[in-house]
Order: sequence, then C-alpha cells, then structure tokens
Amino acid sequence: MIVNIEKSQLNGEVPAIASKSFAHRILIASGLSNVETKIKGLYPSKDILATIQSMSALGASYKGSLAVNNQVVHKANLMVGESGSTLRFLIPIVSAIGGEFDFICKGRLAERTNDELIRVLSERGVTVENHVDKITVCGKLQSGEYKIRGDVSSQYITGLLMALPLVDGNSEIILSTPLSSSGYVDITLNILNKFGIKIETTNCGFKIKGGQKYISCGEIEIEGDWSNSGFFLTYGVINGGVTVYGLNENSIQGDKKIIEILQQMGGKFEFSEGNIICHKSELNAIEIDVDGIPDAVPVLAIAMATATGKSVLHNVARLKIKESDRVATVIEMLTNLGITAKEVDNSIEIMGGKLQHGEVNSHNDHRIAMAAAIGGLIGVGARIIDGEAVEKSYPSFFEDVDDLGGKLNVEI
Repeated sequence: MIVNIEKSQLNGEVPAIASKSFAHRILIASGLSNVETKIKGLYPSKDILATIQSMSALGASYKGSLAVNNQVVHKANLMVGESGSTLRFLIPIVSAIGGEFDFICKGRLAERTNDELIRVLSERGVTVENHVDKITVCGKLQSGEYKIRGDVSSQYITGLLMALPLVDGNSEIILSTPLSSSGYVDITLNILNKFGIKIETTNCGFKIKGGQKYISCGEIEIEGDWSNSGFFLTYGVINGGVTVYGLNENSIQGDKKIIEILQQMGGKFEFSEGNIICHKSELNAIEIDVDGIPDAVPVLAIAMATATGKSVLHNVARLKIKESDRVATVIEMLTNLGITAKEVDNSIEIMGGKLQHGEVNSHNDHRIAMAAAIGGLIGVGARIIDGEAVEKSYPSFFEDVDDLGGKLNVEI
C-alpha cells in the first residue's frame, strides 16, 4: 500500500490509543489466571492480536473483554506474526509450562537476535532451535540463577520475570550489564504485582519465588499509549492545532519522555483535565541519549529535522535490531525528505532544515511509516511505500490523520 501525504493543517482532538506495552502484559497475565479478568480499553493492533492468538493456543480464552485460562497445553503452534514482544515474552513462559512449541514468525522476526535469551534458557533445561520462519522450543525450565545481559533487550528480562514465578523452586535474575529501557521492565513489575506475582528487586537484578500463581485482579483498564501519541504531539508542537487526550501524565511508560524532550527543544504544551493541547513552537536542536526510548526515535528525528541547528541522538546501537535497522531507515527517511543526517559512531547526527517532498520506504516498520507521514504533513508532502506497516501497532493511524483534516490518498 502506497500512501500519498500532502502538506496539511491538522485541527482537532485525537484520542490516545491503548498502550501496546501494557496490553501485551495484561493479556498474558490474565490468560495465565484461572479466574476471569475484565480488560477495558483493548486496541486490536496486529501485535496485540498475535498475543491473543498465541495465548489462546496455550489454553487461554478471550471473549469480548473477558480473559481466563481454561487449560494447560504442552504442545502448540503459536502464530506470533511480527510481534517481538509476543515472541520474547512467551518463549520463557512456554519453557516454564514445559513441552514442545513452535513459534510461527513473519517478516524479520525469526531473523532478529534472541541469542542472549536462548543461552540462559539452554543452561536451564530448554532447547531453542531457529528455523527459516519458525522457532521451536522444547523442554522444561528449571529454577536457579539466570545471569543475563541487561543491555540487549528488556523483552528478555520481562519474559523471564513473567515465567520464573511459575517454575518450581526459587530463581534469581542477575544482570551482568546495566538494564536498558528499564521503563518497560517497570511496566512488567507493575502488572505482575496487580496479578498477585511478587518479585524482589535487588542491586543487580531480581529474586523470584517459585510456585506462584497468577491471580485475577478482577478488572483492569489499559492506559493510553505515549509511544504512538508522540506522532501527534510532535506534529502539534510544530504546526499547532492538535489536542491529544487519554494519556496518563503520571505514567511509568518510558516514552512519556518524548514530551519532556520536545519541551527542552522549546515546545509548548498546555495540560488541562487530561488533555494535552499542543501550541505551535519554534524548536531548537538538542543532544539526547535514546537508549531507553528506541521507539520514540523516528518521530523525534522528524522534530529534529525542523529544529534550528544540529541535533544528536546518542546510543542508537539497539535500533539496528528493531522491525527494521532503524539507524539506517531513519537516516534514509530524513535524506529522502531533504534533511542531512548521518551515523557517527553510536549516534545519529541530524542537521535541521526544510523538509522536502520525497518517497520513503517504511521497510515494513510501522514507526518509520508514521514518522514519514508526520514529516509529509509538516513539510510539503511525502509518498510512503508499505504504508500498511502501521497495522502492527496503530491500524487507524491514517484514519485519525484524515479525521483531523489531513490530506492523503491511498494506492492499493
């Protein structure tokens, strides 16, 4: 699908969709509980549907807004699509359940590295085999010490935190390097606590008591997503006219930092009764460490493209193992939109300028597609290849753009 975007003035209010980070964890926790949980605010993106389908294959039941575990399954095919969260959370969980499981992958997912997670699982009784389009997991996870790097993927840590309480015997996760994207692990601990799972945080990791059970919290609401709202917050602070509502100002989501960064650049926002009103602002260049907010980088790059001066995004190495190599695709996106950008060591340097019309290939990366759209709306338009990539996290993105007055047309 090709999406042609024209320069447009957006006006109106846009709701924050449900947080994908919270939704994955809530769906898994409720699907492991043997009493029904009512889930409010679920948003059915492709990644979220992958978690629902995979948990259903493991015996969970999702009917409307209700979720419950009906049985324990020891052999299943799990259709994880392109969802890295679904895959990396559930590999440890099926290992704790024990049996033989095939994870059926699409896109780049089977190629994305899981070596550090596979290593620690293999040391505790589990075999993980990579194939062209699937990953096979066999065995039964044992308790004990799990020494693992914390700077590769926080998803590994989340998967272990969710799985090890189910194993007989106590375990400890020992981080051999500092934990990156710690905000995502904070979300995990928050949800685990709501479902009766107790985790002790230590100076170098976590202690987990074995033999625990997930206990339904009865009813839970998924809070609004700062990651995807960042696209409209960025547009609004550059062009004005947009109000975003449904976000928790006290959220523990790491990507809430996007509004702080935009404010540091000179962005003006007004907070009123749960609404974030964006005011047109002149942005200045900034240097920031993005190790903890890799999903915010594509749209922050667009903000930096309009800022006065040279901005620098530091610690970008982990961007190379996302849905696309986001170091390469962010630079390509900006270059095609007339902005000078380059990789220097472990950083991306962006020289602010005037956005031009250009063709941007999303490389099937939802955040590149959405960032390019914002760039086109702010600048003088853009032609986006593989625009359907937005279905991974925000299927109604282009509809929301249209509802706000954005000019676009789609070529199927």
